[in-house]
Amino acid sequence: MEKFKTLDEVLLPDPRQEVFQVFDTEFHDFRRKELSDIHSALSEINLDDNVPQKVRDHFTTSKHLSLYSWFVYRFIPVAEFHAIASLEFALKEKTGKPKWGLKRLLSHAVNSHWVEDNDFEIHRRSKEKNRYRAEMWAEVGHSPDYQEPESKEGEYTSILVESMPYIRNEYAHGSSTIAPQGFLTLTICADFINAVYRK
Repeated sequence: MEKFKTLDEVLLPDPRQEVFQVFDTEFHDFRRKELSDIHSALSEINLDDNVPQKVRDHFTTSKHLSLYSWFVYRFIPVAEFHAIASLEFALKEKTGKPKWGLKRLLSHAVNSHWVEDNDFEIHRRSKEKNRYRAEMWAEVGHSPDYQEPESKEGEYTSILVESMPYIRNEYAHGSSTIAPQGFLTLTICADFINAVYRK
């Protein structure tokens, strides 16, 4: 149950944040997550200088919302929603089509080859992990029963064209969903915006 914080509680971490742990590379062990961990992760998510300043300012608000989820856990979906709104804003600016909806804008960006699967860090990491796994199995001379299917170019971006409007609408029309991987949505949106403005 959500309760409005008292004045004395405003700067206290949301108890739900204290459940999570991170691996500390310095001490080679897990420890409780801290505000600095969130700040550090968000500091890595940036828009390029060639993205219009008003879009960068809009996206920075998403980062602040995510940062302050340390104090209010339910800011995570608000940050995700705002990041997707930043993506929509960026696409409207790029296309000059302020009345187009999000799905149409995303489709246009993909069809115009402004964005490709390898523009996304999560997609590149997934491909690398699959390649590494296949090499490890090959080294030991074993072929696993199940192998990851080869992804086709455009498969990841086509998933985003469908999923981003769905997530945005889920939050826009009211939802109790809270996904602790909110950073992922911000990363995907930043990668998408950066790719679009590099073309």
